Amino acid sequence: MPVTGKSWDYIADPIGHVKQTEGLQNQEKGIAKEMKLTEKLNKELSKVKRAEITSAEPEGVAQWSNYKVQDSE
Repeated sequence: MPVTGKSWDYIADPIGHVKQTEGLQNQEKGIAKEMKLTEKLNKELSKVKRAEITSAEPEGVAQWSNYKVQDSE
């Protein structure tokens, strides 16, 4: 896996696995700990990416066209 350096776990029957682990709630403790760490890393990476995107956006209103409004009488 990128960033963590861990290998992927192949699940041959993902639907059966989810049922067996009751929606992934009852997994091995090591896996649950890794999932929490992964979620934390995802949130940190999201903050970094959001800052990159926000800093690249021009200031002001982003608009691709400007329509003239006509009075209807």
